[in-house]
Amino acid sequence: MLIDVNKWEEILDLISSREIKTISFIAKELNITYTHVMKILKQLKELGLVKIKTKGRNRSITLTPKGLNIAVHCSPIVNFIKQNSGGDKR
Repeated sequence: MLIDVNKWEEILDLISSREIKTISFIAKELNITYTHVMKILKQLKELGLVKIKTKGRNRSITLTPKGLNIAVHCSPIVNFIKQNSGGDKR
């Protein structure tokens, strides 16, 4: 399985650090398309890192214990990249 390593760590970090965790919120926050977020989340779900719950038209995202463990390690990497990229989000 090929994972988009350009954004998956940012998505895990965002999910672990924010209260609101909808696909639309993630897409807007990271400036990527809804479809791209869904593609990455599907891959993360297959790896057992996230759970996607549907309530009506909304989908909420939560990390599994395994996903939380990985997100803790992603956070310093994401912060480093953001600080050293002139404020650009990759």
